[in-house]
Amino acid sequence: MMLFFAFALTIGCDEPEQGRYDYKAPVSGSPSQDASPPDAEGDEPAAEDAAEGADAADADGPNAGDDDLDLRENWVVWPGAHLQWVSFDEGTTSITREGVDEKDAKSQTMVCNKPGAPVQGTSARIVGRWKYNIEDGVGRISARYYAGDQPVKEGSKRLSTDLSIGKAGEKDWVDVDKWIDIPEGTDNVRYCLAMKGSDGAVWSDDLRIEEWK
Repeated sequence: MMLFFAFALTIGCDEPEQGRYDYKAPVSGSPSQDASPPDAEGDEPAAEDAAEGADAADADGPNAGDDDLDLRENWVVWPGAHLQWVSFDEGTTSITREGVDEKDAKSQTMVCNKPGAPVQGTSARIVGRWKYNIEDGVGRISARYYAGDQPVKEGSKRLSTDLSIGKAGEKDWVDVDKWIDIPEGTDNVRYCLAMKGSDGAVWSDDLRIEEWK
């Protein structure tokens, strides 16, 4: 499972030039517990391509106390052993899993920007784009909420908001434009690209917070 405005950050080693996309109307998104992700309705891609709850759910994610991380200058891969499936090309982050064995197919690879974007309001508009080509698995991009390097939780569950979810199939670059509500106690927001399953690839580019309220 592992997977960065003047502050425009891409999940990746380099800051690309700020992209210009024809943004869709923003859709509001409230944080959810990782174990019960929100429905894909309102996300891009369309709901018929969205992962259903049990397939999409993963309660884990990176934080400062984890040993199994691969830390880089401005991004983190979790688990660290999954670094072999992660690559960066001119600021675009990708995860590619091919012929992954049954055990690893059940775990998620996640890449997140680090440090996160400092909170400047109670809600934020995240824009960017992503694409996927998945034969067997589930891909997603999400916003995850942190206080320092520790995830913000409700009970024992880490809070996150899905920006878009992709299941089996292929989708070329899709614009992301979504408002998210910032949970109490959050001081930075991270954008994460993730995938689990045996075969497929996901890409993200120029994810950033465009404005705050």
